[in-house]
Amino acid sequence: MLVAIQDRFVEVIAQITVGQGSRTRTEWQVASGFLIDGRHVLTSLHAVANGDIEVRRAIPWPDGPKRSWRARVLLRGDVEHADLAVLELTADAPAEIGLLPLIAFARVADRTERLEVVEDCGAVGFPRFLERGQGAAVVRQAAQVSGRIPVSQRPGPGLLTLQTGHRPEGPPLPSAGTTLAGSAWSGMSGAAVLAGDCVIGVVSEHAPRQGASDLTIVPITLIDTLPDRDAWWTLLGTSFGRLRTLPAAWNRMLAWLAGIVSAVLIAAIGVVFTGWFNARGADTIDRLSGTGPLTIGYVAIDHAGRDTALRKAVTDPDRAVLLGTPGNALAALLARYQEAPIGSVDVVVVLVGRVSSVRIVNMRPRILKRLPVSRGALLTIPREGEVPTVEISADLDRPDPRFTPKNKPDTSYFRETQIDLKRDERVTFSMTFRGKKAFYEFELVLTVLTGNHTEDLVVRAPDGGPFRLTGESSAHDKSPAYDSTYEKSPLGGWRVVHHDICEGPAALEC
Repeated sequence: MLVAIQDRFVEVIAQITVGQGSRTRTEWQVASGFLIDGRHVLTSLHAVANGDIEVRRAIPWPDGPKRSWRARVLLRGDVEHADLAVLELTADAPAEIGLLPLIAFARVADRTERLEVVEDCGAVGFPRFLERGQGAAVVRQAAQVSGRIPVSQRPGPGLLTLQTGHRPEGPPLPSAGTTLAGSAWSGMSGAAVLAGDCVIGVVSEHAPRQGASDLTIVPITLIDTLPDRDAWWTLLGTSFGRLRTLPAAWNRMLAWLAGIVSAVLIAAIGVVFTGWFNARGADTIDRLSGTGPLTIGYVAIDHAGRDTALRKAVTDPDRAVLLGTPGNALAALLARYQEAPIGSVDVVVVLVGRVSSVRIVNMRPRILKRLPVSRGALLTIPREGEVPTVEISADLDRPDPRFTPKNKPDTSYFRETQIDLKRDERVTFSMTFRGKKAFYEFELVLTVLTGNHTEDLVVRAPDGGPFRLTGESSAHDKSPAYDSTYEKSPLGGWRVVHHDICEGPAALEC
């Protein structure tokens, strides 16, 4: 299925109340954003530092009606140094957004052998000069700017510059030394700057610019200067050390290959070159272009036949969604309440080799969060038979969770078995995770070996977030095991079996 880059471009709207008393009024501050997965938006912090936030997008792109969803600031950078933020969608989102895979990220080299530029870069945002309509019917259309990033041009500590070689029709950029804020280009802030299929950073209208055709970039590498950088890198599914470095040697390699191929056509060296290329050339090009040794072909979580629990009790108006007809709204609600299977969960992961030879030497679950078991709500499902046995399993209650064969629970699977893949070969892992003592959020970390080089590959849930699992809650003192219990309704949705949460005036008597 085609994953269109246009499906990731969104408007970010902050509703701000200004003034006091009779002079109070509401203003809307518009910025740009980029869906890095099916639930999270990368943007500029200064654009969302205050007010209620909505994310808006045309569905279908580009001429469909605009739809909006509520969002909250999940991660905050530093407005003066790392003007970055990640928003989390808190309202229902359509299925096509929820299925967006995690995007890739890259960094621009600090030091190079010669003067270099990163070519074919661009950003899509929603500037004020493309505003159409009046009053509540006002919408903004998208503007695409294209250009390149000179490696050695730095407008400020840690910042980069996008030199725009092409701009859409509209007013010129403000003069050098000024910001975009307050100009007709206001609203471009937060637009992701892309090089190929990788995000390098976001446009900032908050920072000063150098040239008349320059846009300032806040690169994602500044995440590494933040005190909560681990939370950032975990969400992005990467780390500073694993970012692809640009400019890659790809263009120089192509030029070199072109020269060699020309020589091959007129000299006997052709046989030698062909032998080298067949043996190692493809892998060399893959490494120079930043292609990883493995790709994640498929990830699925099997909830079938298992009870699940929510972190907190479902209250109105969300309860109406839970009791209603299954659909996108229900799926979004369950994700927001951090639904987790109880006791165990099955995960299927398909990996595809992308080089001539790669060895998977280890795979382990990495715990991101460990909390008391979930007791907000129990969702029970009628039993229809046993869950099939899977190949390997991991006990998250162990201090060092690891995968074990189904018939050797005390033996590490990867101590006895390592898996070799060739280009385009696939391997399917069917895994069961168990945990009784806590609520867990976790991801998978694979260690792969290509030649003499090892690297880690992170696998996350289909929505780009962590996998979840919780132990079973038990009653204690006068408190029930769960605040409320629901069972699957034959008519669709869920129906209440038990409800013990106090709301409204009656709460005073509880």
